[in-house]
Amino acid sequence: APAPVGGMLRFAGIGTITMSFDGGSTWVASQKQPGSDPSAGHMASYWTTIPQGVQSLKIKFAPDGSYTGPYIAKDFAIWALK
Repeated sequence: APAPVGGMLRFAGIGTITMSFDGGSTWVASQKQPGSDPSAGHMASYWTTIPQGVQSLKIKFAPDGSYTGPYIAKDFAIWALK
């Protein structure tokens, strides 16, 4: 189903994660959830705004400080208030 108005994408990941909601034309940085400050080599929680109507996304990984991989992102869910 398309993402609702005011939807937020929540997931866990490691590395610097950028996302595209338009097939790769533009990229935005994923936002770590406030208070999420993992030590090197551990996953963080991400809480990122997702545009209304989106049904798919692409992700790219890059080093995060001295951490250079392996990269992972999992447990994706869209949250929204009714």
